[in-house]
Amino acid sequence: MNLLFLFKNMLSQLPTNFEKVKKEDLNKEILRAGMIAEIEELTK
Repeated sequence: MNLLFLFKNMLSQLPTNFEKVKKEDLNKEILRAGMIAEIEELTK
């Protein structure tokens, strides 16, 4: 599985409302959003 496939099909599925994310998963979702932003910059 290549990184671009992973990014487009799995990582980019951000929740639209962080208030609905479980408290124990909030840090993971924030980290994932940061990773997506970094990957977007690398793939430009």
